[in-house]
Amino acid sequence: MSVLRSRDLALRVVQALNLQERDEFDSLKGKSVGPLKQWLIRFGFSDDPRLMSPTERALSRYTKQLNVYQVPLSNVVAVKYSASDPATAAEVANALVNTYVTATAEAKAQPTRRAREWLATQIDDLRKKLATSEADIETFRAQHGLLQGQTSTLGSQELSELNSQITLAESARTDAEERSREINKILSSQGSVDTSTDVLNSANVQRLREQQVTAARRVAELSAVYLPNHPKMMAAQNDLRNIDLQIRGEALKVVEGLDQQAKIAKARENSLRARLEKMKGTTSTANLDDVKLQAMIRDSTADKALLESLLLRYADASARQDIATQPGFARVIQVADVPTSPSFPKTGPLVLLLTLAGLSLSLGLSFLMEIMAAARNLGLQAVVPPQIALAPPREMPPPLQLQPIVAPSSEPPAMVPMAILPVGVSAEANLELITLSASYDNYGLLRAAGQVATWVLEPHGPKPIRQLGLVSLGGGASDSSLASVVIARAMAAQKARVVVVDLASSKSSIEKFFGLPPGPGFIDLLAGTADFTKVINRDPSSPVHFLRFGFDRRESSAASLDQKTEAVLGALGKIYDIVLVHTGEASSRTTSLLANCGVALILAPGSRQGEVARVAKALSRGGQASVQFVKLDQLNANAIKLAVSA
Repeated sequence: MSVLRSRDLALRVVQALNLQERDEFDSLKGKSVGPLKQWLIRFGFSDDPRLMSPTERALSRYTKQLNVYQVPLSNVVAVKYSASDPATAAEVANALVNTYVTATAEAKAQPTRRAREWLATQIDDLRKKLATSEADIETFRAQHGLLQGQTSTLGSQELSELNSQITLAESARTDAEERSREINKILSSQGSVDTSTDVLNSANVQRLREQQVTAARRVAELSAVYLPNHPKMMAAQNDLRNIDLQIRGEALKVVEGLDQQAKIAKARENSLRARLEKMKGTTSTANLDDVKLQAMIRDSTADKALLESLLLRYADASARQDIATQPGFARVIQVADVPTSPSFPKTGPLVLLLTLAGLSLSLGLSFLMEIMAAARNLGLQAVVPPQIALAPPREMPPPLQLQPIVAPSSEPPAMVPMAILPVGVSAEANLELITLSASYDNYGLLRAAGQVATWVLEPHGPKPIRQLGLVSLGGGASDSSLASVVIARAMAAQKARVVVVDLASSKSSIEKFFGLPPGPGFIDLLAGTADFTKVINRDPSSPVHFLRFGFDRRESSAASLDQKTEAVLGALGKIYDIVLVHTGEASSRTTSLLANCGVALILAPGSRQGEVARVAKALSRGGQASVQFVKLDQLNANAIKLAVSA
């Protein structure tokens, strides 16, 4: 409602409808300030409209005619606007509520807009920072030779290739040396190279082997004809030996070639190892540079991830920046219609009321003037009417201590009353007695209640009294209700926190004496149909709190909730100093209801002493620690009415 009445919304409505251009909202448009208005302005009784702008004058008129109020027991706010033109009244009211709904949507959209602007600034800064960091990475990589290969930097890739080449060169050297060594071993042991693969793979050796086979066949053929000393035989054998020598020479050439290959492979290996050692020094320096490079790359990656996150949030904020997509805090449930008749002034009723008021005032003045003229003519003096003498207050006996109850075998003894409580003969008489005692305790009602309250609040052993039970015996429901009310108020007057719990299943008059209307109470609280805030009430005339019995007064319902009653009374005893339990007329449930009360007060006329003693005995057997007797002394209802009228 404060927002609806705010100057900000008022200014938006005035500007939206151009109210400053309308005659109704500008008191100076086509007019001048009258003499009376000038006099009021001069002496400070009114503001000077000439010092205001047209918009300010329209705002002033708008504010005076606006009424914003809450519909009772709801979350609905009604806007009422009065204007001389019905269409203007409806237009201004509708414009105000629509502006309010739009303003609430703007209030939700404003944080989104601020977040979007902040995200845009952060994204621009991150983009510049990311571009700078990526450029620095490439520059650093180029300056320190950390160019990237397929899987790693070129230095690391080259070092890996050098290791592979050294391994190949070492393998080639070892292979050549082994093959040469094997051929020499065969030549030294066998003299022939028939089993050497490298020698046999030589083209010259293969050609000589063919010649060797031919020469051997010729020797075999000649040996069949000639003797070994024959010249042809000797020539053929010489040819075979020459061929063997040539094959051996070719084998030695193969060995020499393998030795040469081993030397070349060893030289290549040494060269590669030297280059590897040089690369190791370069690589160690490059690794240090690579560590710095990786740190720069991590920072750049973090900036890139943050930038992507901010871009997603920026896209989300951009999607929600439209005011139309924002829900408002309120909605219009009914628009203002153009009224068909003015709400004020009602000409007929107003004229009638003014006529009646003028007639009454003239009659009163005429009558007063006639009385004053007659008094002057007759010389009469004012006579004070005699006051009605009330009966003198009763002297209340001092409170007496209750004697211990001793139950004889025959008739129970009479109990001594601790106080004499005056009561009426009906609920109306008791209500009049309370009203009378509020101004003057003529019958000693408040003094008797004060005696009981003082006795209850006095220390009684190590544990103070927290629960006080009241039960009536032949005194009537209104008498026990009266006693509960006045005793509770007397204890509250002595700074005690008191709550009165009405547990009388029969109809009682406590609500009427407290001046409270009927409503849900204790029985509804235990049944779960009402919460504590709905059943607790405060006495309009004192700090006493009160719990009604409730609507359901059936005996069956009350008897089924005895176990819960004890728990609730115990909880109330932790909050209040005194829990006064009113049980009404004595019944079979009285003993169970008063079992946990520290003191039980029996309210009864003096003629029923025997019954009082029997009830006290029954309460003692039920676990009651202390029982007190308060005598009820009935008064004349006519005398009470006379005192009230006086």
